[in-house]
Amino acid sequence: MRGVDMKGFRVCALSLLACALALAQTSTTGKVIGTISDPSGAVIVNANITLVDTRTNVTVATISNEAGQYTFASVLPGLYRLSASMAGFRQAVVQNINVEVAKSFVIDLKLEVGATAETVEVVASGVAELQTQDSTVGAVIKGDPLLRMPAINRSASALLTLQPMVTPSRGVTDPNLAGQVAGMRSDQNTFSLDGADATDLTSGTGGYFLAAIDWSGPTPLIPVPLESVEEFRVSTTNPNATFGRSAGGQVSMVTKRGTNLLHGSAYWYHQNDNLNANTWTFNRLGIRRPEVKDNRFGTSLGGPLVKDKLFVFGHYEGRRFPRAVNAVRTVPSAELKQGILRFADANGAVNSYNVRNFDPRNRGLSPVISSLWNRMPLGNDPTIGDGLNTLGFRGPVDNSVRMDFGVARMDYHFTGNWRLNSTYRYSTQSVNDIGQVDIAGLTGGASGQIRPGGQTPVEPRFFSTQLSGMIRPTLINELNVGFSRNFWAYRRINPFPQVPGTSAALMVGQGRTTRK
Repeated sequence: MRGVDMKGFRVCALSLLACALALAQTSTTGKVIGTISDPSGAVIVNANITLVDTRTNVTVATISNEAGQYTFASVLPGLYRLSASMAGFRQAVVQNINVEVAKSFVIDLKLEVGATAETVEVVASGVAELQTQDSTVGAVIKGDPLLRMPAINRSASALLTLQPMVTPSRGVTDPNLAGQVAGMRSDQNTFSLDGADATDLTSGTGGYFLAAIDWSGPTPLIPVPLESVEEFRVSTTNPNATFGRSAGGQVSMVTKRGTNLLHGSAYWYHQNDNLNANTWTFNRLGIRRPEVKDNRFGTSLGGPLVKDKLFVFGHYEGRRFPRAVNAVRTVPSAELKQGILRFADANGAVNSYNVRNFDPRNRGLSPVISSLWNRMPLGNDPTIGDGLNTLGFRGPVDNSVRMDFGVARMDYHFTGNWRLNSTYRYSTQSVNDIGQVDIAGLTGGASGQIRPGGQTPVEPRFFSTQLSGMIRPTLINELNVGFSRNFWAYRRINPFPQVPGTSAALMVGQGRTTRK
């Protein structure tokens, strides 16, 4: 396979060692903080606080400091249960804390005097979800709403253009205009996936799905099907220091993860042209309506390998999209193939001139050019070319799309305070390219049958891993490592002699004009 690695690879590693009181949530995790006090309002020092992931039963513990404050940083998105206890006080428990990506939650608890064995259920107020740790403005979409949102390509990145302050992609042909966030160019958007940078630096904002012509806004370098994403957040203004490298929107995405409960899905989306009308142009020229059958299917599965400790998730999605699109080329007229040029004079009368009569050597049209032109079909669209010597040949050409995508995620909890999670995404997409087409039957088809002249396989890869741990209640370490590679393997038909007796491919220059 002949290919060009247009992007190469990028490897970035970030090790962050900071005081827990100053640590903010990362682009793929959240943070839970608060203050523990007694009924009089005095802070309680060294209170025991635990945070339990209700889906995996993984417990993280810490203690309140001298100011009565506690911090749980780098909390994976999900449902949690928070509890606080201290000798001489009743245990306080808050259920169903919904931690979201790149957000902080403030939950202050007051412990009542009593036996430690007694438990008081506390209901978190709306203030708990109020973002007070930074001024970032953005929305989080997750769970069932994420799967129900309108996205023609079933990609999570398409939801970017549905956010406030974002330019929609509908009716926009310039990729730099669609997906502009707060007035910034769309190529200033940044994508973060599982803690690593997934911004497409090869094709700008067009990204992976641009080749499939169902592009609906800026995309990352790797596909992000809705079934593979647990949470999606767009920060439209005032991004915090988590990103800090671009002026546009900051998009955070997290891959689904396994839990103690086995869960999965299977789906199939089908679109066809059975009820579609033919295009006006094809009707005018008597060309049959091309076939369009779009099938997108997949399955996912997640669960425990070791209960409460080791979890995995996997997802596969495929796409089979046989389709044809409109293609047009300029071809010589029947008279030009015989060496006769036709021109209109000032009165509009058409005069014919045989090139042999104006050739001092009396040779006329070159036999090589004549042999090449005789391979070409007759034009069927007089609106292309000058209508006298050149015409347009228009028809459908195979522009089918084939895509296979897979993602695997592993989460391993060494202890309650130390965890390792890794994600690997693989994708390959092949599109029949219509930039080079054959209308003369040179590649095996019949003359007049338009055949694509190559393919554009796109094969991105993406890997990320995170190691997070609490060294002590006031010291946390987090290591992020990311690797991405975007490979565009262009495949084209090699030039070969089209006419016997020639040593190379021929291309005859033709003026292309439009008849007034």
